[in-house]
Amino acid sequence: MLVWAVFKLFKTEPNSLTIEFDSRAKILVVVILILIPYTALTVMRNREWRNLFDLYRKDIPYQDKSAKANTQYAGYLMRTTYSDAGFRQYGSVNQRKLAIMKKHFLRSLEIYPDNYQTLNDLGTVYMYFAKNPDSARLFLKKAVDLDPSLQPAWVNLGMAYREAKQFDSAVYCYQTILRRDPQQIRAYFALANVYNDMGDINRAIQMNAEVLKTYPNLDIPYVNIANYCLQRADSVMAIRNYEEAAMRRPSFEVCVQLSNLYKAKGDLQKADFFRQKAQEALKNNPQ
Repeated sequence: MLVWAVFKLFKTEPNSLTIEFDSRAKILVVVILILIPYTALTVMRNREWRNLFDLYRKDIPYQDKSAKANTQYAGYLMRTTYSDAGFRQYGSVNQRKLAIMKKHFLRSLEIYPDNYQTLNDLGTVYMYFAKNPDSARLFLKKAVDLDPSLQPAWVNLGMAYREAKQFDSAVYCYQTILRRDPQQIRAYFALANVYNDMGDINRAIQMNAEVLKTYPNLDIPYVNIANYCLQRADSVMAIRNYEEAAMRRPSFEVCVQLSNLYKAKGDLQKADFFRQKAQEALKNNPQ
């Protein structure tokens, strides 16, 4: 339309094979005058397009009434926090970033309060980043009320109840998941951890043993059982289960535990063997 307007302004036909020199010169001048400010604007805008964070941060003030835009911006910040080395190693979260996440998830819910996915995301933020299980429960309960099949919300809600030491409610959450899908082995592990918190270690071990019936080559159940045994100072059973786990997957953490346990028992040969295994695992799978 802009090209058409320029040619009409100088009373020329764009499809004409011959355009008078004066008309061409005038058209060229107008085009240059148009290009200069648009070029400057494009260069300025490129700074905002260089990555997703800059683009979201610059554009969100113009999309304040968009539930989707607010959710996308907060969700992007949430994903980058999960991948941040400080959070992965120490669980630390930039407080300014956390405040922005909460602000935009809350703004999205003001616009569309029945978005169960956003409710789950905000509950996740309060649970794992803000370390506030009480606030997390408020949003997660509403999420599962709106969509009872939303498994991630049930998982997070179970964790929120566990953190608040409301173990019966946590058990209910994980049992709800398993009733709907008995193949969700992470729910077995989570439920086993709740039983362990309740002091019912035998039942916690039984839950992991149930998983081994279906997945005998999985290492995680043996690691969990070994951890429970360590908690009740049963180092013999802990070593036995850690070794079973190491046979399936000699991870750095398991091999370090075995090295330390054998060192404490005075078996320096095996302690050194598993120390070397730990170093090999770290070399093959650097963090």
